[in-house]
Amino acid sequence: MDTDGHGVSKLAALYETTRDLVTLRDQPTLLDVIVERALKLLAAAAGNIYLYNLRRHDLEQVAGTGPVPLGTRMQVGEGVAGQVAQSRQPVLVRDYRIWTHRSAHYEGIAITAVIGVPLLYNGDLIGVLAVAQIGTTTRPFSEDDVYLLALFAGQAASAVHTARLFAENRLLEDLERLRADSITTITHDLRTPLTALRAGLGMLESSVGDRLLPDERNVLAAARRNSERLGMLIDDLLAFNRLEAGTLHLDRERLDLRDVVSGVIAAVAPLVSDKGQVLEIDLPESLPIMGDRRRMEHVMVDLVAHTHRRTPSNTRITIAGHMTETEVLISVSDNAPGIPAAELLSVFQRFHRFTSAEGGSGLGLAIARAIVERSSGRIWAESQFGHGTTF
Repeated sequence: MDTDGHGVSKLAALYETTRDLVTLRDQPTLLDVIVERALKLLAAAAGNIYLYNLRRHDLEQVAGTGPVPLGTRMQVGEGVAGQVAQSRQPVLVRDYRIWTHRSAHYEGIAITAVIGVPLLYNGDLIGVLAVAQIGTTTRPFSEDDVYLLALFAGQAASAVHTARLFAENRLLEDLERLRADSITTITHDLRTPLTALRAGLGMLESSVGDRLLPDERNVLAAARRNSERLGMLIDDLLAFNRLEAGTLHLDRERLDLRDVVSGVIAAVAPLVSDKGQVLEIDLPESLPIMGDRRRMEHVMVDLVAHTHRRTPSNTRITIAGHMTETEVLISVSDNAPGIPAAELLSVFQRFHRFTSAEGGSGLGLAIARAIVERSSGRIWAESQFGHGTTF
């Protein structure tokens, strides 16, 4: 490009033209502004932007001032835009009327000179920016104009990429908000009838339980156990939703983990015994901590429920605890075959399951870890394959 005063003034105009493009977040508005400023930069009569569709492998006009309507599609290789997309290099046509690659979309339009430049971001084709002169009274385009428009296109492509990221992030935020609202609504709708179901089963058991036949008592007990399982799933979904939203509140009060475990036993003991497993408690001393009683119960229920689901019948599950000089330690262990070392690192990930038939939400251990860590604690798993697992 010329380095005389005229060239310097054009570079200054380019700077003024591009410096605020990246601040425009709405893509349709941004594309219109790019065309408008390209026309002003080169004193052109018409201009347009074609965006590249990777799936269809074609170009679609999405902004422009010329006579061709928006939505017009061009094949790669067709017309100026198609030639630019194919070569990913600028194209200068000094007289479009005699150019051999004219597009049928522009037949009958008195286009004289055209410049097309690629919109590239990190080497990937976003689209094509083209400007044109119409009629014989307009000035011709020069190689300097091509250079200037190519510089402008580089800045424009970066702005389009940023606007796309902004739109994608906004969509993801909307989807995440919809997901969170849906989970809240669903869990609320499930919890209301579940509460009534539990109350009804409790009343039935207390009023006629002693008069039921053995098979009838088994059916009632199974209903109670399944209602407890459903309650655990709902609790996991609610807790996970609040963790993801950053709204899970933890109270801090002085409590004894032995009392927490006592409450847990009532919830999980029927599930454990129904599978032919044994639940043992080894808590010989008080285990005082500062924490949220309800959330600590959630942690212990998730640990025991996970162990119960993962291990076979006849497994011995032990809840044990003791104090050191600096810490309170509590564990849930089993004498089952154990967890392979390669899988041990992933047990606390969301939606992790050992088998498709394991059941549960796949969120329990992830929730347990989040609650423990937010309570200034640590949680981990140890396992020797063939010799059981300890959390």
